[in-house]
Amino acid sequence: MVHFKQKRSAAFVGLALAALQPALAQEAAPKAPEGIKQVNVVGERQVNRIDRQVYDVKNDVNASNGSAADALNNVPSVAVDADGTVSLRGNTNVQILVDGKPSAMLQGDNKGPALQAMPAEDIDSVEVINNPGAEFGNEGGGGPILNLVMKRNRKPGGYGVVNTNLGTAGRYNSAVNGAYNTGRWGIQGGVNVRHDGRNSTGDTERDRIDPVTGADQHSSQVSTSSGLNDSAGLRGQLTYNLTDVDSIEASIGAMKRTNDQSGLDHYKVFDEDGNPTSDYTRTTQRTGDNTNTMWGARWDHKGDKLGELFKMDLRVSTSDNGNDTRYANTYIVTPPGPVDADSLQAVANRTRIVDYSGDYERPLDSGATFKMGYRLFDNESGFDNRYYDGAGVPNARLTNAFSVDERDAALYSSWQWQVNPRWGALVGLRAEYTHMDLDQVTTGTTVSNTYLNWIPSAFATYKLSDTANLRFAYARRIRRPNASDLNPFVVYKDELNESAGNPHLKPVLTDSFE
Repeated sequence: MVHFKQKRSAAFVGLALAALQPALAQEAAPKAPEGIKQVNVVGERQVNRIDRQVYDVKNDVNASNGSAADALNNVPSVAVDADGTVSLRGNTNVQILVDGKPSAMLQGDNKGPALQAMPAEDIDSVEVINNPGAEFGNEGGGGPILNLVMKRNRKPGGYGVVNTNLGTAGRYNSAVNGAYNTGRWGIQGGVNVRHDGRNSTGDTERDRIDPVTGADQHSSQVSTSSGLNDSAGLRGQLTYNLTDVDSIEASIGAMKRTNDQSGLDHYKVFDEDGNPTSDYTRTTQRTGDNTNTMWGARWDHKGDKLGELFKMDLRVSTSDNGNDTRYANTYIVTPPGPVDADSLQAVANRTRIVDYSGDYERPLDSGATFKMGYRLFDNESGFDNRYYDGAGVPNARLTNAFSVDERDAALYSSWQWQVNPRWGALVGLRAEYTHMDLDQVTTGTTVSNTYLNWIPSAFATYKLSDTANLRFAYARRIRRPNASDLNPFVVYKDELNESAGNPHLKPVLTDSFE
């Protein structure tokens, strides 16, 4: 039995010092020929689609000051805690996508810090997909999806925005964003910086029952820590209209984060009679840095039929994460077995994602909409975990290197139609082929996994009234094991915490109804 009690605190009071939005080069709209009246068509974004809900962020007055984590916190049913952990209706198994695609910046332990560093002003809307269908496949990771739709401003002329915010304890953030569009060309981009800190406390109580003797072993861990985070990022996007129906787009982005953290942990272990067998404190000093880069290219083609669209999208993103952690133990009661009074752990992780996809959508004369697409995906991840004792000698028992290369190929198709004025339906099917190569460098273990999965989905909506709908959803979800699930090497965090994976794990398939 394990009991956890944890507290996270972070105070930030934002003060907008400057917000300038000049029309830098606003072009006058061309005059309509005489005899023809000029017509402006204004439409609202559809906020409820058959398989998702869409929430506009661009009109949120807090977007100019906050981070992506702040924007998500304003979305109904979504919560982001002080560490950046995202939950949807209490479920933390949430995948974050950017324009429908995964990004190395938002994978694994990077997700929380990246959301806290990403400016909310870059986001146009958030799509909440509780039960992802065939269109998304494994992007759902077995759980719901939050899709961040980024801004693609193409208004004639230009604008610039400068925001600066100050908070308690020396916290601040600032961003400069702008765009300029003329003729067939459009460019937009921005830079941002952020400085803040996090304090945390935690209590853990464990009771272990020996399966042979039935003896009980009680342990406790009391933790306090404080951290300081700095980040800086930039992004840019260039768009060109080749013709009235074809456009191309190129985008780049980069983000740099540093993290300094200090902590104190007090460990106690007791035998079944309540006598301490181990009692010591551990001080931790951690320095870390993370560098994320991305670039992408996109082609959109509008067909002859209204609403007909074909698009191809290529995204490449990388994430390099490294940190050094120094531990110093002070023993009141020394535990049995070998101990290290002082040690150093050096971790270096790298992820590279290449995602190439194509989608075709066509409305039919019957009122239905047909959609199909493909996806080619490659995710290379490398992990190097080195452990040294106080004399700087490598500890072979705690040191390992591991790499995973996952390659996916997928095809999907969906059909959406309005059955009658009250009923709407959407059905889809996706086929996904996966090949994984795993290399546990330290032990010389290499494993390959290959499998094919079929992923059906079905959605229906029923209009109760002009203000109320019922939504029904079914989807088969696939959740693949992550790198830590697959690494067979025993990874030690401390004397009380260790983990090991299984390289032969297959994905988990679930049938989800809502």
